[in-house]
Amino acid sequence: MTRMYFNRAKKAIQKVCKILSLSELRRRKEATHFIDDLAQKLDRVPTFGDIIVETDHVPDRVSYSPPLAKPDISDEERKKLSAELENSIRNWASFDRIKSLLDKGAEPDANVMGLAMYKYDGRAFQIYDLLLAHGADLNAKDRYGYTPLMMAARACHLSACIWLVKRSNGKLDIDATNSLNQSALDIAKEYKPYTGNYNDSVYGYLLLLGARGTSHGKEEGST
Repeated sequence: MTRMYFNRAKKAIQKVCKILSLSELRRRKEATHFIDDLAQKLDRVPTFGDIIVETDHVPDRVSYSPPLAKPDISDEERKKLSAELENSIRNWASFDRIKSLLDKGAEPDANVMGLAMYKYDGRAFQIYDLLLAHGADLNAKDRYGYTPLMMAARACHLSACIWLVKRSNGKLDIDATNSLNQSALDIAKEYKPYTGNYNDSVYGYLLLLGARGTSHGKEEGST
């Protein structure tokens, strides 16, 4: 990496840190080392412009409030509706269809939010907010140990990752691991978009958050 190239990467990272107020999470000395280390790790200047743009696109306010009361239905009917909800999301059901099932009493289980992160475009904020309002857990693990953040990273959906961070109020477990001992950072690095390069925006965003990768026993992303 040439000096000019290094400086471009460093300036881009500093700009994103300032916009996301991430520098407040680290002492000044630590932040300096973090920026220098990150700039050297990335194999090319990542699309930090994407991070800036997508952060602005993610709404700060939740679109929906939790329902005042759950429909009075049997456990069997609720289980049936919940299974139908998962299957509907798996098949890219419309917002109206998902809302109808939730209004009838379906409950988003551990699989549903991650599935929505993966199946829908990263800017499906209304669907995400609707599931959250009906009790979806942002740190829930599906049957394979994948969290919603991991599924968003796997789908290369930067906006979904930013939405999760904004909605979690600082409680998002960014270093959780699945049954294969992979973290969201590992998955962002493994799954590549059609360009054939690393999922730069998601990978860089997770590094900025201080995420760590397991890398088969070796931590990645630490300073």
